[in-house]
Amino acid sequence: MKFWLHKINPGQNNETNCFNILKLNLLATGYSDMARSFIYNPNDKLQSIKEALDKECPDWNYNCVTENNIINFVYEIKKNDIVAIPLTQKYDNEIYICQIISDKAINVQNGEIPQIASDIGFLHLIKFIRKMKFTEADEKLQNFIEKNKKINTTIKIDDLDIIETI
Repeated sequence: MKFWLHKINPGQNNETNCFNILKLNLLATGYSDMARSFIYNPNDKLQSIKEALDKECPDWNYNCVTENNIINFVYEIKKNDIVAIPLTQKYDNEIYICQIISDKAINVQNGEIPQIASDIGFLHLIKFIRKMKFTEADEKLQNFIEKNKKINTTIKIDDLDIIETI
């Protein structure tokens, strides 16, 4: 079992934003354009992502952060992993702790399931474990969230001191 931090963007004002999808026990990420051409290939993860990005987003100057976010969400997050999901002030600065229950990421854009939102590329099925106010979280978790919130969307938590607080 691994532990992850996954930042969602709940800022949109519609029923299909990531926060409302989260309430349906679905953890979402974007990359909907590249998801249309994405072919799941665990033997060559990076190449499968680059090919889809290059085909669907030829003018996007993506970098290794984008590639790593997609690799982590699509390939590395596994069933039974624990995910901490920090929400913004708009949603009371809460942190949701969830467990992944799907066997692998679901590609929303290729017909694996009915399309939920045009801007969602991939989903995981989740079950909620608990939620807490950001201010009630251990300082180590707070600092980890603050440090990573503007850099990565999906990042593995390796620090045992942080994991113990989740």
